[in-house]
Amino acid sequence: MDANSPLFLSGGRDDWETPDELMAVLRREFVFFNLDPAATAANSKGLIHYGPDLPPPNDDGLSRPWFGKVFLNPPFGPHGADLPLWVEKAVSEVAAGRVKLVVALLPARTDTDWWQKYVAGRATEVRFLHHRLRFKGGNHSATFPSALVIYREGQLGWGHVVLSWDWRKGAGE
Repeated sequence: MDANSPLFLSGGRDDWETPDELMAVLRREFVFFNLDPAATAANSKGLIHYGPDLPPPNDDGLSRPWFGKVFLNPPFGPHGADLPLWVEKAVSEVAAGRVKLVVALLPARTDTDWWQKYVAGRATEVRFLHHRLRFKGGNHSATFPSALVIYREGQLGWGHVVLSWDWRKGAGE
């Protein structure tokens, strides 16, 4: 499948990198991230990463413990099959007190079971992105809306919602 086809991000490649401009805004707010559990050395947004470029067991961010402040742009897998596992892991790591913060870049699929179970009523904050993202390596914007879902230790379920977060203003656009 052509990486720029209308189906992009829905069933083919699942390793689309977060745009640098968005990361710059997030780093101004959160300063740094200790861990990116779903990355490679080339695209990690954390000081440490887990991912397919590492030998076992560090190749699997779902089975490894998380720590500190985490940035998560999970691989969606075929038709989003793995997405619920990543979001469940984020919630469980924060609830267990192993993680202080998770900032997750997720497709805003509010009608799905995983969103209802792990985002609605569990997230500390949800920021719906005003414009569709153009992930690094793509020539077109994503075919779906995105949201930043934030989970903070001791604040699960606070549910602050920003209906339209124009992160590009923070990026100087």
